Amino acid sequence: MRHDFAGPRGERLFLTAAWFALAAGLGEAVYLLGVEKVLLGKRISSSLHAAWMIPVADLVFFLAPAAVLAVLGRFQPRLAAPGLVFGLFSALTAASWLLATERLHKAAVVLLAAGVGVEAARRLAPRAARVQAFMRRTAPWLAAMVVLAALTVTGWQTLRELRALAALPPARPGSPNVLLLVMDTVRAASVSAHGYGRPTTPNLERLARQGIRFRWAMAPAPWTLPTHASIFTGRLPHQLSGDWEVPLDGAHPTLAEALAALGYRTAGFSANLTFVTWEWGLARGFSRFEDYDVSLAQALLSPALGRSLTENRLVRHVLGIRDRLNRRRAHAMNQSLLRWVDRDRSRPFFAFVNYFDAHEPYLPPGPFAGRFGPLPARPWILQDDDVTMPPAEKRRMRNAYEAAIASLDHEIGNLMDALRRRGLLDNTVTVVTADHGEQFGEHGLLDHGNSLYLPLLHVPLIVTLPGGEAAGRVVEATVSLRDLPATVMDLVGTGAGHPLPGRSLASHWRGATDGPGAPVLASLTRGFERRPWIPLSRGDMLSVVDDRYHYIRNGDGREELYEYRTDPAEERDLAGAPGHAEALARFRSGLGALLGAGVAAGRP
Repeated sequence: MRHDFAGPRGERLFLTAAWFALAAGLGEAVYLLGVEKVLLGKRISSSLHAAWMIPVADLVFFLAPAAVLAVLGRFQPRLAAPGLVFGLFSALTAASWLLATERLHKAAVVLLAAGVGVEAARRLAPRAARVQAFMRRTAPWLAAMVVLAALTVTGWQTLRELRALAALPPARPGSPNVLLLVMDTVRAASVSAHGYGRPTTPNLERLARQGIRFRWAMAPAPWTLPTHASIFTGRLPHQLSGDWEVPLDGAHPTLAEALAALGYRTAGFSANLTFVTWEWGLARGFSRFEDYDVSLAQALLSPALGRSLTENRLVRHVLGIRDRLNRRRAHAMNQSLLRWVDRDRSRPFFAFVNYFDAHEPYLPPGPFAGRFGPLPARPWILQDDDVTMPPAEKRRMRNAYEAAIASLDHEIGNLMDALRRRGLLDNTVTVVTADHGEQFGEHGLLDHGNSLYLPLLHVPLIVTLPGGEAAGRVVEATVSLRDLPATVMDLVGTGAGHPLPGRSLASHWRGATDGPGAPVLASLTRGFERRPWIPLSRGDMLSVVDDRYHYIRNGDGREELYEYRTDPAEERDLAGAPGHAEALARFRSGLGALLGAGVAAGRP
């Protein structure tokens, strides 16, 4: 008897597609979370919700071709024959599992999956009726496993948060809230609140008038993970584990842990899904930490099949995909923060937000897109074209970048207004900064994480205090972001009784005059960089910034020296110029002391 899958409504066809999708998704989830994460201890670059998101997404990827076959099968039943159907979905299942291993070339995956499909068609087609009966009996169990996975992950996260809140000690009455906003990849040179000519940040300008602006704040590293680790622990990158392949470990307490010990509710909201996630050790101390969103876009990116399709250049071009599918904009981040804040007003809160709007690809939303001039013809991935990008395209790219900053500034202004309407700003310490900057042709470089020049290290820093204390103050001393934890602990009233090292920056506005800054150390490890025109390719780099000079020691031993306050573009290297030998000698001798200094030195 003929057994095609078209039928009047294609029920058998869709049942087969759904069964293979659930089996493929559950198998990949077990491999990802059970083998890769638990047994091998690898990063999976996904949330625990992948346990149910993967099979749900596979339903989409498998049912789509099933729908095509159902339509075509009405006109040509052979296109819905058992052999073709079993072969197709067996091949898709094999491809999804092979892609999940990330060990094979895509061409090898296609060939192996095709072979599996042919063999499955040969073996299953003659037994189509029995196979269909088996699928009909077991499909509900597969679906139940997906639902159970969703309930388990959601329930575990909810229980974890409730237990963390229940364990909090009473907070001291009147303790101020703490809001830490980190604008990923925003350099001070493109911020009008720091004197830039384009009006990129009118809301930060308003915030600076209400608080303290640090004119020369420096990041301890030119990329995300080590700077965030430093901001959270008060330690310098070379004292921490966090690096290109290694997450931040639990060796040192974090700001979130220290504030939780004082009775603070703590929450983190991260839009940077490359390095600011639970897998990189940055969620420690937060009772709630949101990184990967629970959304259709994130679900489609959870299975290896989805990532392969959406990362394919041809597919992206055909579908018109320009941005990261799971990118969370500042508006969404603010809404998540405000929902969490509104949930409980009985305790002071510490909230951290990482905004990703100014990171490449630079895609400012409509109202801001053309604000500063023409935009690039396409969103560049900077690493691809560091040398060959035409100067005009660099200018267009910077236009897009600064328009994205303006959009982010607008949303930060909206957040401040929302908190003000709730009556919360009068008792909130707000810190707005960036983890690093960006390069647009300076020293022939683009991107970040590849040098220690000022466009990457010099970042905005604005602190506002309850009651408008020190409003409008501008600090001229050079300061490091590694001192933010000590500063926050000082401002919430702990004095020296806290576990976080560093100097409180409050000394710069509490005195009658702003004192000199201490030398600021930044570092960068080589990692995978091999491109010869990139400074980092020559080895690990170190940098020291004081109130006059910026000293850089490259991996090959070559030194650079700039008077950055009069030469902010760092165009004149003074390392070999007459009259600066004493400064070089001072930096050489001081570098060892900075690297070996005890982390407890200078505690408030």
